[in-house]
Amino acid sequence: MEAFKMLRCLINYDSFSKKAGWRKKEWCAYKLCSYARYVICPYCHISPIDTKLPDPEADRGYRPNLDHYYSKDDYPYLALTLCNLIPSCERCNGPQCKHKADFGTMPHLNPLSDLESVRFELNLLPGLRHKLQGTLSHTENSSQYVIELHPCGPDANKVKNSITTFGLTARYALVVDQIFRLRRQLRTLSSRRKMAAQAFPDLKTELADTVGFETDDNSYKRVMIGKLRLDLFRQTCEENPQLIIPDK
Repeated sequence: MEAFKMLRCLINYDSFSKKAGWRKKEWCAYKLCSYARYVICPYCHISPIDTKLPDPEADRGYRPNLDHYYSKDDYPYLALTLCNLIPSCERCNGPQCKHKADFGTMPHLNPLSDLESVRFELNLLPGLRHKLQGTLSHTENSSQYVIELHPCGPDANKVKNSITTFGLTARYALVVDQIFRLRRQLRTLSSRRKMAAQAFPDLKTELADTVGFETDDNSYKRVMIGKLRLDLFRQTCEENPQLIIPDK
C-alpha cells in the first residue's frame, strides 16, 4: 500500500497540470506546452493551441488541453508518459468529440507516431458531378461543392475512426466557401501574376502569398486548415497544371 501511495505521488497528473506555482516546478504542463513545435491542434488541424505562460503574480495564462491518447482513467500508469500527452484543442479533447473514448480498444491516428493519413478534396456535390464537371461557369458557387476526406495511409480504420470521433466532416463543411474562393484564386493565379509583372515589374509575388505558406515543406502545420489548403493546391495543380506558375 505504501508503494502504491508513493507511485500516486509521482504519477500525479493533477499536480502536474496545476497553474499555481508552475515556476517553482522543475517540470509541469505549462513548461511542456511551451515547447510544442506547432500551434494548431494535430487532431483537427482547425483550432489554435497556443500557450501563454502565466504571470508570476496573478497566474494569468493559458495552455492547450493535454490529451491522453491512452486515457489516464483506463491507463493510469501512462498519465505522465511524454509520448502519451498530445496538446490539442478544447473541442477535440472535450465531451463533443473524444472525451473518454478508449483509443486502446478503438485505434485512432496518433499525431506523434502516425504519418499524415487524410487527403482532402474539394469536389462538386455528387448530384452535380456529371452535369458540371470540368466547367468554368461564371455562375459557379460554393453551395455546389463539398469537402471530402479520404484515407490515404496504411490503416484506413484509424483514419475513419479519427474522422468520426473528431467530427471532421461536419467541421470542415463550415469552410467550403473559404476553400472554394481559394481554388478560384489559384485558378487565376498565373494570369494575375503575368499582369502584375507587367504593371509592377519590381514587385515580387510568391505562391505562398496565395496559399498562405510554403508548399514544399511542413509550413502548413502552423496554419489553420493548412493540410486542406495544401491538398487543394495539389488538386488544382493536378487538374490544371498550366494555371500555376512556380516561384523562381
